[in-house]
Amino acid sequence: MKNSSIIAGQELGGVQFNLDTPLVEGYIAAVDDQSGLYQGTDLVPPTAVAALGVRTLLEGFALPPGAVHVAQELASHRIATRGQQVFCRVRVAQSSQRREGWFLVLEFTVANDQGQPILEGRTTLMVPGKEG
Repeated sequence: MKNSSIIAGQELGGVQFNLDTPLVEGYIAAVDDQSGLYQGTDLVPPTAVAALGVRTLLEGFALPPGAVHVAQELASHRIATRGQQVFCRVRVAQSSQRREGWFLVLEFTVANDQGQPILEGRTTLMVPGKEG
């Protein structure tokens, strides 16, 4: 990844994905959610929607080893359900060099198939390495 090619205001594209049961159950297991709130229902945790959306987009982003997710803000607008098709869009809000790395602030929206926002958020990544 060439950090100077990532500029504030840049749209990183969008991706559509299905909130299928194995994907949602995998998230619930990974975070060790023992509340039982999402067991036996079609409800999807808002944090799962955010994590799965941003992860799906970043898979093709080629972040170097050592990149760290350092902050996240979320605003939930609607309930997401298992089996639902959703679309995630990401925009670079900030890209700045600090010491030996870069901070990227990404704003994202996850919407349902009618285009209504399910969730909006900001996530901050610290990416190691000098510009080369």
